[in-house]
Amino acid sequence: MFDPLQIPNVWRAQSLAPEASLTTTGFAALDEALGGGWPKAAMIELLTDVYGIGELQLILMLLRAPVPPDMPAPVIAWINPPYEPSAVALAQQGLLDRPHWLITTTSTQDALWSMEQTLKAGACAAVLAWVSSITTASLRRLKLATATGQTCAVLFRPSAASTEPSPAHIRLMLVPRGPRLGVRVLKARSRKPTELTLDVDPLRLQAGGKP
Repeated sequence: MFDPLQIPNVWRAQSLAPEASLTTTGFAALDEALGGGWPKAAMIELLTDVYGIGELQLILMLLRAPVPPDMPAPVIAWINPPYEPSAVALAQQGLLDRPHWLITTTSTQDALWSMEQTLKAGACAAVLAWVSSITTASLRRLKLATATGQTCAVLFRPSAASTEPSPAHIRLMLVPRGPRLGVRVLKARSRKPTELTLDVDPLRLQAGGKP
């Protein structure tokens, strides 16, 4: 059966309605390129072969999502990060007021299962996962889980994945450009692909110290 999701930058008509709620990225140029910011309960792919270049700053506002007074602080789940999360860096960004789950697995299958379950739980501000390979079928399951739990999923994947089809709401290619971060918007709903260069400080928020 023909599936339009297999064609890059092709969207079903009902998917083009304006987002009811967007979270700013903290970068005006990136907000403009994405149509206002990060969509709610979205699957986001950040494609890069280098870490510690400021990539976490792009999702910092997602992690800082405001919490209603009568609600418990949402969890931030880290699945197989390349570095262990640093409590000092998280404290500097005001992120220690919410629980952090560090999940390490020895197989991609276990990592994807962990991601799907944490997304479905609906208790997380965001679920971050670093995966080297993943099938389109698994991506679809994760996208469905974001809708079920109303939670954002952020997948960090190698740049080679840019040639593979993906149902992700947003796909960004990230490359270091000296002290700045090069961002190529490969896919964003109802927006044209574009390239940006953002001023970031990689030391402001890192996922830890030693590999």
